[in-house]
Amino acid sequence: MKKVLLIPAFLFALALMMVSFGDTSYAAAKEGSFKTKILDIQVEIPYEKSSVNLERESTSDSETIKVYDKETGKLLKESTVEKANKKAMSLQGDVTTQGTSLYTVSESRVDNGLTSTLNAVLELYDSGSFRQINAVDNMYWTTSSGNHDLVNKQASDVATDGSYPTTEVQISGAATIEVEIDQGASAGFEAAGFSVSASTSTTYTARKNIEEGFTYSTYNRD
Repeated sequence: MKKVLLIPAFLFALALMMVSFGDTSYAAAKEGSFKTKILDIQVEIPYEKSSVNLERESTSDSETIKVYDKETGKLLKESTVEKANKKAMSLQGDVTTQGTSLYTVSESRVDNGLTSTLNAVLELYDSGSFRQINAVDNMYWTTSSGNHDLVNKQASDVATDGSYPTTEVQISGAATIEVEIDQGASAGFEAAGFSVSASTSTTYTARKNIEEGFTYSTYNRD
């Protein structure tokens, strides 16, 4: 199991409580959450089922669910599961473990048109009706839909059963968005929660601290 950054347990627990999806806090939304299946993995949707619409996009080895607010049509959350073409390797690294595959799971958010994604690579064991998550092999942030950078990137994982292997894992991460803008765009970025400061006489830098967190499991525990 790899960790991008080790943080004290009490700080990690606090971070999980404060992670936000759109305008709804993770802790508050979790009370009305529900689970849905993406490929071979259950993902927790932290909203009341009656308040959102789900849109699915699928290929042979990946599936994405977009969660929209039913009243406003706003995109609240985007979850993707992609199965790797190769099997996971054993701890010795010289043979393929039968029934074990790698899955990349990711959650994306959009801030003023800038997309930031927290990714995790799960090692999943599958034998008949039995499934478990053996380990989280990697966690990392990526960007798209914009010319922004992510700095101060952090990510951590917790097996909700207490240790690996587990049937449920929570991934949490934080980062800071940085993007260079001109003065005319500063008002829009400030309205979206960014702080804006002058870089030169003609350019400005917009920054925003973001957090993301999600739960994936091999079974629907609800």
